[in-house]
Amino acid sequence: MNQAICQKGNKLLMDIQYSDIQTYTHVCYNGIKQTFYGRKEAAEKFSGAINIRPQIIRSAAASKLTTVNPPGINPYNQAELHEKFEPCLPPMKQR
Repeated sequence: MNQAICQKGNKLLMDIQYSDIQTYTHVCYNGIKQTFYGRKEAAEKFSGAINIRPQIIRSAAASKLTTVNPPGINPYNQAELHEKFEPCLPPMKQR
């Protein structure tokens, strides 16, 4: 993608080609999100919507945000790390 069409108006376009093979097509994605959840209902002007953005986030937190629990390290990798790095660690103090 040439430099002239990387930006259209206030959009920043990302040119992505999935492979170096010449026959693969280029896909353009908008790199900047133009709006946010609750923007249209919040206020007519963008500056007004930005001012009440914290309230929008708090009101949507219960329905839109979820807690993600990390998967942790599988037991095989835990044992491997323990075997490799235990000699490097200082001895644990007795409580």
